Amino acid sequence: MKRTQQCPKCSGRRLWVVSPWRVPAEYAGGETAPLAFNVSAEGFLGMPKYNAVGALELWTCEACGYSEFWATGARELREDPSRGISLVDSTVKGAGPFR
Repeated sequence: MKRTQQCPKCSGRRLWVVSPWRVPAEYAGGETAPLAFNVSAEGFLGMPKYNAVGALELWTCEACGYSEFWATGARELREDPSRGISLVDSTVKGAGPFR
């Protein structure tokens, strides 16, 4: 949708862009939704310190409501499977069952 400027579901061309997308909040404008959080170091009293990485922008078709999130800052992510952050890299030769 972002690249073609057209909805892939209904071919609509009136698209809303919310950038950066913010987590809704009742009494404020909300916080910018990061792509993820990297654990950077130990903070106060040995607690882990988290740094926001990247941001999300939301593209929504006015006609049908189809929406897509687009991310910025993905290159700053660090793999951390224990926190649900994994990289699938299909560019590695010899990967997979067919070698």
